[in-house]
Amino acid sequence: MKLAIKFIPVLLIFSACAHSVVEERIDRKLEKSSVDTQGELRTETGRLLETAPLTKEQKLKLSILRQTSRVELDNISQQSLKLQAILAQDVFTPEKFDREEVELVKERIRDLENKRLATLFNAVDEANAIMGREPLKKNTRMLDEFFDNKESTRSN
Repeated sequence: MKLAIKFIPVLLIFSACAHSVVEERIDRKLEKSSVDTQGELRTETGRLLETAPLTKEQKLKLSILRQTSRVELDNISQQSLKLQAILAQDVFTPEKFDREEVELVKERIRDLENKRLATLFNAVDEANAIMGREPLKKNTRMLDEFFDNKESTRSN
Protein backbone atom coordinates (compact mmCIF):
# COMPACT_ATOMS: atom_id res chain seq x y z
CA MET A 1 0.00 0.00 0.00
CA LYS A 2 2.78 2.44 0.91
CA LEU A 3 4.47 1.64 -2.38
CA ALA A 4 1.31 2.49 -4.29
CA ILE A 5 1.03 5.81 -2.45
CA LYS A 6 4.62 6.64 -3.40
CA PHE A 7 3.78 6.18 -7.09
CA ILE A 8 0.84 8.60 -7.04
CA PRO A 9 3.07 11.71 -7.37
CA VAL A 10 4.94 10.06 -10.25
CA LEU A 11 1.64 9.26 -11.96
CA LEU A 12 0.41 12.79 -11.43
CA ILE A 13 3.61 14.32 -12.82
CA PHE A 14 3.50 12.01 -15.83
CA SER A 15 -0.15 12.90 -16.42
CA ALA A 16 0.61 16.62 -16.14
CA CYS A 17 3.41 16.35 -18.70
CA ALA A 18 1.22 14.35 -21.07
CA HIS A 19 -1.55 16.89 -20.60
CA SER A 20 0.72 19.80 -21.57
CA VAL A 21 1.92 17.92 -24.67
CA VAL A 22 -1.70 17.45 -25.74
CA GLU A 23 -2.42 21.12 -25.08
CA GLU A 24 0.53 22.14 -27.27
CA ARG A 25 -0.64 19.81 -30.03
CA ILE A 26 -4.16 21.29 -29.90
CA ASP A 27 -2.73 24.83 -29.96
CA ARG A 28 -0.78 23.99 -33.12
CA LYS A 29 -3.93 22.57 -34.72
CA LEU A 30 -5.86 25.72 -33.78
CA GLU A 31 -3.23 27.89 -35.46
CA LYS A 32 -3.56 25.87 -38.67
CA SER A 33 -7.37 25.69 -38.69
CA SER A 34 -9.09 27.73 -41.36
CA VAL A 35 -12.63 27.10 -40.09
CA ASP A 36 -14.24 30.39 -39.01
CA THR A 37 -17.99 29.86 -39.48
CA GLN A 38 -20.63 27.20 -38.86
CA GLY A 39 -20.98 26.79 -42.62
CA GLU A 40 -17.26 26.10 -43.02
CA LEU A 41 -17.43 23.62 -40.14
CA ARG A 42 -20.34 21.79 -41.77
CA THR A 43 -18.52 21.65 -45.09
CA GLU A 44 -15.35 20.34 -43.44
CA THR A 45 -17.14 17.67 -41.39
CA GLY A 46 -19.04 16.59 -44.49
CA ARG A 47 -15.79 16.28 -46.42
CA LEU A 48 -14.17 14.32 -43.59
CA LEU A 49 -17.16 11.98 -43.35
CA GLU A 50 -17.05 11.27 -47.08
CA THR A 51 -13.31 10.63 -47.24
CA ALA A 52 -12.94 8.68 -43.98
CA PRO A 53 -12.08 4.98 -44.38
CA LEU A 54 -15.35 3.70 -42.87
CA THR A 55 -17.89 1.05 -43.70
CA LYS A 56 -21.15 2.06 -45.39
CA GLU A 57 -22.99 1.31 -42.16
CA GLN A 58 -20.65 3.54 -40.13
CA LYS A 59 -20.98 6.35 -42.66
CA LEU A 60 -24.77 6.06 -42.58
CA LYS A 61 -24.92 6.06 -38.78
CA LEU A 62 -22.50 8.99 -38.57
CA SER A 63 -24.44 10.90 -41.22
CA ILE A 64 -27.69 10.42 -39.30
CA LEU A 65 -25.98 11.42 -36.05
CA ARG A 66 -24.50 14.49 -37.74
CA GLN A 67 -27.89 15.55 -39.09
CA THR A 68 -29.83 15.02 -35.84
CA SER A 69 -27.12 16.72 -33.79
CA ARG A 70 -27.03 19.66 -36.20
CA VAL A 71 -30.81 20.12 -35.95
CA GLU A 72 -30.69 19.97 -32.15
CA LEU A 73 -27.71 22.36 -31.97
CA ASP A 74 -29.39 24.78 -34.41
CA ASN A 75 -32.58 24.77 -32.28
CA ILE A 76 -30.58 25.50 -29.14
CA SER A 77 -28.67 28.30 -30.90
CA GLN A 78 -31.92 29.81 -32.16
CA GLN A 79 -33.39 29.84 -28.65
CA SER A 80 -30.21 31.42 -27.33
CA LEU A 81 -30.27 34.13 -30.01
CA LYS A 82 -33.87 35.02 -29.09
CA LEU A 83 -32.90 35.30 -25.44
CA GLN A 84 -29.89 37.43 -26.38
CA ALA A 85 -32.22 39.76 -28.29
CA ILE A 86 -34.44 40.08 -25.20
CA LEU A 87 -31.33 40.76 -23.11
CA ALA A 88 -30.18 43.47 -25.52
CA GLN A 89 -33.61 45.13 -25.37
CA ASP A 90 -33.51 45.13 -21.59
CA VAL A 91 -29.99 46.54 -21.47
CA PHE A 92 -30.35 49.21 -24.17
CA THR A 93 -33.90 50.35 -23.43
CA PRO A 94 -33.76 52.01 -20.00
CA GLU A 95 -37.52 52.20 -19.56
CA LYS A 96 -37.80 48.41 -20.08
CA PHE A 97 -34.92 47.48 -17.76
CA ASP A 98 -35.91 44.86 -15.19
CA ARG A 99 -32.99 43.48 -13.16
CA GLU A 100 -34.89 40.28 -12.26
CA GLU A 101 -35.72 39.65 -15.92
CA VAL A 102 -32.12 40.26 -16.96
CA GLU A 103 -30.86 37.75 -14.41
CA LEU A 104 -33.44 35.16 -15.50
CA VAL A 105 -32.55 35.64 -19.19
CA LYS A 106 -28.84 35.28 -18.36
CA GLU A 107 -29.59 32.07 -16.46
CA ARG A 108 -31.59 30.67 -19.39
CA ILE A 109 -28.78 31.52 -21.83
CA ARG A 110 -26.29 29.80 -19.52
CA ASP A 111 -28.55 26.71 -19.34
CA LEU A 112 -28.86 26.64 -23.12
CA GLU A 113 -25.09 26.90 -23.55
CA ASN A 114 -24.63 24.00 -21.13
CA LYS A 115 -27.25 22.03 -23.09
CA ARG A 116 -25.46 22.89 -26.35
CA LEU A 117 -22.15 21.64 -25.00
CA ALA A 118 -23.74 18.48 -23.60
CA THR A 119 -25.35 17.81 -27.00
CA LEU A 120 -22.04 18.35 -28.78
CA PHE A 121 -20.07 16.16 -26.37
CA ASN A 122 -22.69 13.40 -26.48
CA ALA A 123 -22.53 13.43 -30.28
CA VAL A 124 -18.74 13.09 -30.12
CA ASP A 125 -19.09 10.14 -27.72
CA GLU A 126 -21.70 8.51 -29.98
CA ALA A 127 -19.50 9.05 -33.04
CA ASN A 128 -16.57 7.42 -31.29
CA ALA A 129 -18.79 4.47 -30.34
CA ILE A 130 -19.94 4.11 -33.96
CA MET A 131 -16.30 4.05 -35.02
CA GLY A 132 -15.60 1.33 -32.46
CA ARG A 133 -13.50 3.41 -30.12
CA GLU A 134 -13.44 2.76 -26.41
CA PRO A 135 -15.00 5.44 -24.24
CA LEU A 136 -12.68 7.51 -22.09
CA LYS A 137 -11.77 5.56 -19.00
CA LYS A 138 -13.26 6.76 -15.76
CA ASN A 139 -9.86 7.08 -14.06
CA THR A 140 -8.55 9.22 -16.92
CA ARG A 141 -11.53 11.53 -16.48
CA MET A 142 -10.82 11.73 -12.77
CA LEU A 143 -7.21 12.75 -13.42
CA ASP A 144 -8.31 15.36 -15.95
CA GLU A 145 -10.82 16.75 -13.46
CA PHE A 146 -8.11 16.82 -10.80
CA PHE A 147 -5.82 18.92 -13.01
CA ASP A 148 -8.67 21.14 -14.18
CA ASN A 149 -9.57 21.83 -10.55
CA LYS A 150 -5.92 22.51 -9.66
CA GLU A 151 -5.64 25.05 -12.50
CA SER A 152 -8.90 26.79 -11.61
CA THR A 153 -7.88 27.14 -7.96
CA ARG A 154 -4.53 28.61 -9.01
CA SER A 155 -6.16 31.26 -11.17
CA ASN A 156 -8.55 32.33 -8.40
